[in-house]
Amino acid sequence: MLGISLLENPIRHYAWGSHTAIARLQRRPNPTAQPEAELWMGAHPSAPSRIRNGDAWLPLTDVLRDASKEVLGSRVATRFGSDLPFLFKVLAASEPLSIQAHPDATQARDGFERENAAGVPLDAPNRNYRDPHPKPELICALTPFWALRGFRNADAIVEALRDFKIEELAPEIEALGREGDGVGHRHFFESIMNADADRVARAVSQAVLPAAESPTSRWFAKLAVAYPQDVGALAPLFLNVVRLEPGEAMYLGAGELHSYLEGVGIEIMANSDNVLRGGLTKKHVDVSELSRTLKFDSGDPAILRPTARSTGECVFETDASEFELAVLRLERGTTWSSGSSRGPEIWLVTEGDVEVHDPTSGQTLAISQGESAFIPDRVDPYQLMGVGTLYRAGVPR
Repeated sequence: MLGISLLENPIRHYAWGSHTAIARLQRRPNPTAQPEAELWMGAHPSAPSRIRNGDAWLPLTDVLRDASKEVLGSRVATRFGSDLPFLFKVLAASEPLSIQAHPDATQARDGFERENAAGVPLDAPNRNYRDPHPKPELICALTPFWALRGFRNADAIVEALRDFKIEELAPEIEALGREGDGVGHRHFFESIMNADADRVARAVSQAVLPAAESPTSRWFAKLAVAYPQDVGALAPLFLNVVRLEPGEAMYLGAGELHSYLEGVGIEIMANSDNVLRGGLTKKHVDVSELSRTLKFDSGDPAILRPTARSTGECVFETDASEFELAVLRLERGTTWSSGSSRGPEIWLVTEGDVEVHDPTSGQTLAISQGESAFIPDRVDPYQLMGVGTLYRAGVPR
């Protein structure tokens, strides 16, 4: 019978990843030969974690399939079947990720069924919807973390484009100033996204950086060198540039245009792979479908800080039904006790050394920095002891 178990987690090697961050977290030699972009903890079919069960290491997907109610608990299994509803990650970005957004539940279901009916293979490069699920996500910074998120208001976009003297976009600037927020954002975005590469290149190359340095000018300058013909290079002028300090987080619901630019963070999301891209990428971009997905409102991005609970852990509050992220800091001589009716949980240690104890079975498992453990619903309650910082991925109770 499955108890508290260590996880063996796959690392995803993408070009934008870090050669040091994940290896340093796991106390491995670095720099690594390949960039390490993401450490995946969960049961995504394309790269599931393996779980220690007795003397064997089994894919977590197999364990869930064979004993979903025991592992997930009746509450979670009734709602999500045999699937773990969240995917937990460490994300390490040395270069920008693609500008992207994710669909809501209805868009994901309809898009998935539409592409299935059209006979588009699941692994086709032009596939927009690889599953029928939404993909809300939350990123919590472990280091200073830079991102683009959501549209600036129309007046701020017009001012930025004029400050950078981008005359190539004069028609779009005039229209946005006249139409304002909402409809103006949509028309502006669709126009520049459909512009040909030569026009985009002219717009990027003619920009004149303002005398006063700012996060906007710094990121525009960097993206313009790396992506001179990509409309994404202009994104710092029309999207909000966000800096998260360690411990701060950002929640992204459906339809929010964003890009992670640089930094290391803890990421948690619904267990989906639906991504609609809009720049800073060589992958498929479907402007029409992306535009249908986006929210064209504007405003300052909300920065989340965790809320303390009576249990002693601090939780990042969101409206996601698939996941919840909490952080716990253990001090010497203290013991933390879990609640009941938890559902499945994954704990990741980012600093220190911790022990997980199951009073019912007497089992104790040691977890060190960079390691993670899976705790099935049937282990109830349990205790944590030691000195360190841990992040918990779970399902809202």
